[in-house]
Amino acid sequence: MSSELTKITRLIIQPAHTPLERPAKAGTITHHKIGIVAIALESDSGARGEAFAFTLNAQKIRPIVQMFEEIAPLLIGQRLDELSAFAERYSKTNRFFGSEGVEVHCVSTIDSAIWDLKAKVLDSPIHSLIGTKRRQIPTYWSGGFYLSDTIDELEREAELRRTQGWRALKIRIDGQNEDATIERIAAVRRVVGNDLQLMVDANQTLTVPTAVRLSRRICDEGLMISWLEEPVRPDDHNAELKVAERCEIPIATGESLYLPRAFRPLLREAGVGSLMPDLQRVGGISGVLAIAHAANVFGIPISSHLFPEMSLGLIAAMENATWLEYIPWFESFYQETITIKDGFAEVSDRPGHGFSLDWDKIAAFSIA
Repeated sequence: MSSELTKITRLIIQPAHTPLERPAKAGTITHHKIGIVAIALESDSGARGEAFAFTLNAQKIRPIVQMFEEIAPLLIGQRLDELSAFAERYSKTNRFFGSEGVEVHCVSTIDSAIWDLKAKVLDSPIHSLIGTKRRQIPTYWSGGFYLSDTIDELEREAELRRTQGWRALKIRIDGQNEDATIERIAAVRRVVGNDLQLMVDANQTLTVPTAVRLSRRICDEGLMISWLEEPVRPDDHNAELKVAERCEIPIATGESLYLPRAFRPLLREAGVGSLMPDLQRVGGISGVLAIAHAANVFGIPISSHLFPEMSLGLIAAMENATWLEYIPWFESFYQETITIKDGFAEVSDRPGHGFSLDWDKIAAFSIA
């Protein structure tokens, strides 16, 4: 059966949550567990398209489930060729309720599941459908170096990741104590030397003056930071662009923006070093591709945000993609794991995303 003739017959919805191995403090919030709502689009071809919506500390799982249930009737009986760019099309008919929040999370997740289904019907990996650009993806470790870690813990993890072969690491910082921030970054840099790249994520805790001052101190200390991520509130584009203009360190941003149209100010003004659209906020795979194509016109690179298993094949097909963010939070929900060697993730040729949800494991973490 061709992908054009394939019809959706059912939407499976399964909520679950699991505790993190250790608490993770980033910005002003400490994360103790993660929640997901896994979905599967069943089709009359027998193939299933999978994806999941994610929430920190398992918050708002019930409204996410309810929203999927509300959207399901719009999918059942529809052909795959009628469901392209689902999130963008859906948002145009529901502007009365805005273009942010749970609704966008759900339609974005459905879009990613539609891509997975289409690729599986064609027995092809998603990157082949788009156009494979590379077989190995530079990957940075993003599963640690939290604000809750002591200097000793930061140094131990830095040594562990160095010996594991990672070539890039991301450190969480807090703008409340500049001296402590410099000390934390310097401790990691001492352990890993100058061969590894370091990114820092401020999680929106800085102001324009503190971001500029901190950037200068980092450079004066010779700490060699590859990017400063989300220094200020992401909805204040003027502040972001002021930071980008005055900082010597490239700015990475975009993970908190909803749908491709929200990226227009960042594309129109020069200065942003990298965009990192979030699959769950920007319209799924269709939304990320739209942003990547637009950013490529302006010479702006793209990196992924979370969801490494769903992002790897997508990154492999984008001309201006640079990094895959690797965070191990979702491994327990999958049958396969990403193969990483010497800091590069190997692109899978399995159909769809290349990674299949383990529904037995998800059921073991299920929420009634």
